[in-house]
Amino acid sequence: MISNGGLLYTGTSGQGVYLSTDQGNTWTARNNGLPSGFPVFDLIAENSSFYVCGTGSIFHSTDNTANWENISLAGTVQATSVIAAGDTIIASFVSQISDGVYRSTNNGVDWILINSTSGLNDTRIRKFAYYKNTIYAASNGDLGSGNVYVSTDHGISWTAAEGLDDQGHNYPYNFLPSDNTMFLATTNGVYKSINSGLSWTNTGCTNAISLAIIGDTLFAGTGYHGIWKRGLSEMTGGSEASEYSTGIAVYPNPASEKIIIELKKYLSMGKPIVSIYNMQGQPLFQQTLQKDRTEFDIRGFEKGVYLVKLTGTNLTEFTKLVKM
Repeated sequence: MISNGGLLYTGTSGQGVYLSTDQGNTWTARNNGLPSGFPVFDLIAENSSFYVCGTGSIFHSTDNTANWENISLAGTVQATSVIAAGDTIIASFVSQISDGVYRSTNNGVDWILINSTSGLNDTRIRKFAYYKNTIYAASNGDLGSGNVYVSTDHGISWTAAEGLDDQGHNYPYNFLPSDNTMFLATTNGVYKSINSGLSWTNTGCTNAISLAIIGDTLFAGTGYHGIWKRGLSEMTGGSEASEYSTGIAVYPNPASEKIIIELKKYLSMGKPIVSIYNMQGQPLFQQTLQKDRTEFDIRGFEKGVYLVKLTGTNLTEFTKLVKM
C-alpha cells in the first residue's frame, strides 16, 4: 500500500490496483489496461506517475491510475520490482530473452540490461527504494546473494553493501527511510544503515516483513509472530549519525585536487588502513595511516563518486567522496 497526494493505493494478489479517496473507508478498482486477475508484486508512485508490476508485465499510468499502459521488456514472464529515479526506470524482470535488472530512460520504450560489470551481480531484485539520490536494491536470498546494492548515478554503477549476514537465507521485504538512516526488514532481522546503504547493522526482530514509523518509534510486523516496536533513539543514539560523528571525516568534499582524511579515534584504531574504491567496487588506493590527519592528492582520479573505507581495530567505516 502507498499514499500519494493524500490518497491511498493498494495492489492485490489477483485483483489489480485499488484506490481510496476517504482514508480507506471505501475502495475503487483502477484496472483499465491491466490484465484480468492481475497479481501485483510492486506498486510505486513517482511524482505524477505510477508503476505497477506483476506476472507478465509492468505498467505505467500518468492519470492517477485511471488508465494503464504496458511498458514491459519484450518476452517478459514476470516483473518482480520497479523503481523510478527521475527520468530513469529500473526493474527486475524474469524474461524469455534474458532474466535480469534493466534500466530505461525513455519510459520503457527501450530497456538496457544492467550487467555484472556495473557492480550489480544479482539478476533477481526483490525490492528497490530511492531516497536522497541513492537507489537501493535488495536481492532475493533463494535466487540471488541476499545482499543489498546501492547506486548514486541512476543505476549505471553499483556498490555491494557489507554487513548483511547469512545472505543465502535472507529475504528482504521492505525499505523504510528515517532522516539519514535507512531501515530494511528481512527474515534475519531489521537492518539499519547510516551511510546510504554501504554497510548495515542487524538491530534484531527476526522474520520482519513490514516497517512503519510513528513519532520516535519504529514498528516491525512479523506475520505470525506479532508486531514489535523499538524507540528510534535506542537505534540511532538519539539523533541521526553523520560522517562527522563516526571515526572518519573526509574534506573538502566534493573536492577537485586534494582531500584531508581525519581520524577522530586514531589512538584506538591500531594501524588504521584507508582504501578508496570506485563505484564498481574496484580498489584504487590503499595506505596505512601514521597520524590522525593526512592529506591526499586526488588529481589523478576521474570525476565521479568514490567509496572511502577505513579499517582499524574492531572498526570498519565507510563514507563517500565526490571528485569534481
